[in-house]
This record gives sequence, C-alpha cells and structure tokens, in this order.
Amino acid sequence: MKGLNNLTFRYLQYYNIVQRLQKQGIASVTSHNLASLCNITASQLRKDFMHLSIQGINKVGYQVLDLLVALEKKVKKDEETPLILVGAGSFGTALINYNNFKTQGFDIVAAFDIDFENKQNFKIPVMHIDDCSSFIKEHNIKLAILTVPEKVAQHTARKLVDAGIDKILNLTPEILNLPSNITVNNINIVIELEYLFLSAINSDNKKKK
Repeated sequence: MKGLNNLTFRYLQYYNIVQRLQKQGIASVTSHNLASLCNITASQLRKDFMHLSIQGINKVGYQVLDLLVALEKKVKKDEETPLILVGAGSFGTALINYNNFKTQGFDIVAAFDIDFENKQNFKIPVMHIDDCSSFIKEHNIKLAILTVPEKVAQHTARKLVDAGIDKILNLTPEILNLPSNITVNNINIVIELEYLFLSAINSDNKKKK
C-alpha cells in the first residue's frame, strides 16, 4: 500500500480486531492470541505495542479497553473523511449499503454511474458519471473508490485525478497507470482468492513432508 508505512498499517489492523473483541464483551487478550488473529508473530506485536505506552499483565495479557484507547490515538481521525464511489453496480451498491464506513470515519457522500437513473432509491445521491469532475471540485473530494468495468477503469481514474482526486481504492482488475504523487491501493478479489488457495496448498504440502 503506497504511502502507508507497515507500522501504521498494523496499527489499523490491531484497532479493527480489538474493536471486534470489545463488541464481543472480551475484557483482555494475550499477545499470542491477538497476534494469531492479526496473522503476525507475538514478538512483532509486542514490539509494536512498545510505542503505545501500554503494558500487558503476566498470564492475563492486555486490557481490551486500554488497547482500544491507545490505538485510537494512533489511527482515529478527528473528522469524517468524505469520499465518492465511482461505479454503482452490484459491487458498488453493496459498498454503499455497508454501514461500517461511518463508524470508521468515512462518509460516502455520492456515487456516480452511467445507469444513474435506475439508482435513485439509494441512501446517497447517484449521479451520471460525467458529473463527477464538477462534484469533486465543488466539494474538494480527495478520495475515491473505483468499481467500474475493467475496460474503462484507466480512463475513469485519469478523469478523477484530473478533477483533484489524489487517493484511489481500486477494486477493478486493471492496474492503473497514474502519476507518482497519486496514492492507489489495488485490491483484486480474484488474485486474493488465488493467493489464499495457493497458500493453503503450500501449507498442506509442508505438513505432508
């Protein structure tokens, strides 16, 4: 993920996991258990937590509430970040209806699609994709989620950048070619599934040896 150091990324991961533990009513968690949930080593986790000014209790672990407060100081934003979604098909619609964006400090303020006329019952405004440039400029939007068809992804991303977007979560299979000052996070679900599949095969092969 360009523009985000590994420690900050892990803090985000810790924060999301600890939030879930709190919602489940769990009061404490050991470094080994939390590390396992985050798919890292316990030694790496303890090293990261040295920067939090928080200590675990022997045989008990870390207090979940204390962890949550400490991690919030590292990752929580003071204000909601407005963003737009470009491509309101089935995938985009699911993202629009995902309630956790708000709880994490993100607000999808508008969506854009060619077939905008059939999407007027959404909980946010859905406009024609040709209107996205003026909307971005008028509202000073800097972050966009891209879920358009692969064949138009590059052209659409370029249009977003020209309008002022400098951070894109790219959920299309297309690898975007954009200026180096633009932060892009590419997530290809098929590749992620292939990675999981191959990881499972490699793990099984190691067990057989």
